[in-house]
Amino acid sequence: MAKFAVWLGMFLFIKVIIEDFVDEITGFWSFDMRERVVREKLGSGLVVGSMLMQLESLARPPHPSCTQVAKLGMPILVGISYSLSLFFFVFQHREMKF
Repeated sequence: MAKFAVWLGMFLFIKVIIEDFVDEITGFWSFDMRERVVREKLGSGLVVGSMLMQLESLARPPHPSCTQVAKLGMPILVGISYSLSLFFFVFQHREMKF
C-alpha cells in the first residue's frame, strides 16, 4: 500500500507541475500558497516524502539510520504541514485563489 501511495503521490506531483507549466500559473520553486497548484504541489510532495520514509523504515533488515530517518522525519513533516496550513489559512485565507 505504501508503494502505491508513493507512485500515486509522484503521479499527482508531476500532474500538478505539468499543469503549472502549461498554464504558466507560477514557477516550479514558487511557494505562493494563494495558488491552488502550489498547495497541491506541496501536499503531494509531503505525501511522497512521508511514504518514502515509511518504506525506508520498513526496509529489511532494518538499518539504524533508516529508523532514525523515520523517527525524526515524520514528525518534522507533520510539523511543516500543520504550520504551513495554519499560517496560510489564518493569515492569507481571504487572498487564496480557488
